[in-house]
Amino acid sequence: MKKITWAILAALFMGSSAQAQLLQIEKNNGDLLELDINDIKEMRFKEAQSFEGNIPENLQIVDMGLSVNWASLNVGAEAPEEAGYYVSWGGLEPKDWYSWSYYELGSSQSSIEKYNSSDDLETLQPEDDLATVSWGSEWRMPTNAEFEELLENSTVDYTAVENGVTGVRVTSTVPGYEDASLFFPVSGYKQDNQTINLDMLCSYWTSSVVSIFPQFAIAAEFWLSGDYASQVHLSGTFRYLGHLVRAVTAKE
Repeated sequence: MKKITWAILAALFMGSSAQAQLLQIEKNNGDLLELDINDIKEMRFKEAQSFEGNIPENLQIVDMGLSVNWASLNVGAEAPEEAGYYVSWGGLEPKDWYSWSYYELGSSQSSIEKYNSSDDLETLQPEDDLATVSWGSEWRMPTNAEFEELLENSTVDYTAVENGVTGVRVTSTVPGYEDASLFFPVSGYKQDNQTINLDMLCSYWTSSVVSIFPQFAIAAEFWLSGDYASQVHLSGTFRYLGHLVRAVTAKE
């Protein structure tokens, strides 16, 4: 990994105005990033990782008219009505027991090894993203903001059925995309060796950690019944719990 230290930064800014305070980076899409050079300790060049993955034969890419495209089925599933893999946040495979003692990235709330208060990582890196590792580099778990975008531009049917399986159907309200929809099968979540709220809840991880309380990550929870019937919440939940994953991919 290459580093750009303060000596190199100083050379980069030689010849510029003595009052220059911002480092500007223009991306290929035209976005401009600005950083105060006084906030920069060092800069690194990191080689991008590439993942091959195996894409399910029945996978369809669903354009909901949003910033990213969505997968038609869950990671680990072969059809939209199948649950697929239950994983802890940052975990890469299902397991028999879901608790802090068996969590991949820390053994307790106070011993989180990654995505914690000291490493400034707020979104899953590719090597910890089940969608990327399973399906390849083009796929990843949605961020909290991308799940919010989906919910803000869709209607939710909490009585949907797909091939005999109950769940929720999210249908786009974006003009021109009203025929696009996603089915999320009822699934509950895993705690210890049990499935909780199996007939009441569709629960999905986002890739976003709760930065001020890093023992939690954001999950999207669609409630079919119970006290929160016909509601969806994006809320922090313990990272060791087992939830499902629905992947997204960038638009071309």
